[in-house]
Amino acid sequence: MIFPSKSLLNRILFFIICISSILISQTEVSGVISTDVNWSKNNSPYIVTSTILVLDGATLTIEQGVEIQFYREQQLRIQGTLLTEESNSKNILFTSFESITAPDNAERWEGIFLDQSTGSLLQSTTINNASIGVRVEDADGDVIIRNNTITKCGNGFNVEGNRDGNFVVESNVIIENGFGIYINTAEPIIRNNWFINNDLSLMSRANTCGAGVVCNNVSSQIVNNVFAYGKQENSVLVVNTEPTIEKNLFYKNNVISDIKISTSSGIAPEAITGNNFIMVDGTYAVEANGDNINMQY
Repeated sequence: MIFPSKSLLNRILFFIICISSILISQTEVSGVISTDVNWSKNNSPYIVTSTILVLDGATLTIEQGVEIQFYREQQLRIQGTLLTEESNSKNILFTSFESITAPDNAERWEGIFLDQSTGSLLQSTTINNASIGVRVEDADGDVIIRNNTITKCGNGFNVEGNRDGNFVVESNVIIENGFGIYINTAEPIIRNNWFINNDLSLMSRANTCGAGVVCNNVSSQIVNNVFAYGKQENSVLVVNTEPTIEKNLFYKNNVISDIKISTSSGIAPEAITGNNFIMVDGTYAVEANGDNINMQY
């Protein structure tokens, strides 16, 4: 009988130890969180096997450097509070489990849903391969989303419901998504973000409450953002809302018009001001109810 050499046995043992440490360090999570919970780097990665629901009154805190992997069609739903630690180096990663195990055939996870969330702070994260990166709906307390990278999602952000100016999206990189931000009957503050290579960077719309009257007098703020290399007909599409669009840079978007306004009442000229347009040939700066305009707004 031939026995393996001592060096070969050592290599096999080392391999077993490495595999064991990887398996031991990952943590499977699912279900309801009803008390305060901390997800630590020592127990990372966290594998979400079924949807996580954080109840009202509970806080989920995630340390810097943690990786969270979601099985297909699962989500992180927050009715309480989500806090992610700030980091200047290694972001927290939210991604699909299959993007790690089978990157060429990865199915999407659902996303982070802040439903009636109170006081959530989402910062220093990378969110990819979700159907919706972050959805905010009818949140009660202040919600701040800043310094994140949202990429390769169906929609980067969905903001829906009776939201007002206490919801802030700022200093994020929103890159290579379908919609960058989709706003429906809400009034977020969107400032200092980079929108790069999305199909449609931003859409702001509202429902009507009869007789053509826009519900809730919707007026979000879109200020000091960069919109670059967009790929569909418009960079910013406004339907039945009256946002403030000012001091943004529109850079070489492959679109028909950088800003398209489609409202029954029009939009006040002073609401679109101080923007700069560096356009490809054939692109209009602003299309307002069918009228194409090329000028600095």
